[in-house]
Amino acid sequence: MGQSYSIRCSKCKRKYEFTEGVGMLCNPIMLMDINNKHNLLSYYENGIDKERLKQILIDKNYMLDKNYGYKTYQCPTCKNIYNNFYFKLYSIDDAEVFTSAYECSKCKKPLQIARNINSCPNCGGEFDKETMEIIMWD
Repeated sequence: MGQSYSIRCSKCKRKYEFTEGVGMLCNPIMLMDINNKHNLLSYYENGIDKERLKQILIDKNYMLDKNYGYKTYQCPTCKNIYNNFYFKLYSIDDAEVFTSAYECSKCKKPLQIARNINSCPNCGGEFDKETMEIIMWD
């Protein structure tokens, strides 16, 4: 089950949405099946090294880490916010083989998983905590 957060900047009034978690279509068997339309490639549209991921799914000798799902990412340079699908793949002998990676569409810097987003990336204003909405989705 996932959660979606919506919050508005108290200064510029820009609204942001943060989505985290997984839905019913994020079944690990389907995610690892290259022939399924809901495989990892479908969630990795903006990801780096997508061709390598495709080859890994074709090889079928890898396992999906259990901590996969949508996470909020932020650019360390321009502070833009993104929601992307996070996952790691391991080989049979537990060696990490692939970790989802994304870059900022504005400045092309690698994105980082956001721990705390306390200010508006647009103007630096504070978020109005009273406008926060939490939506559960599956």
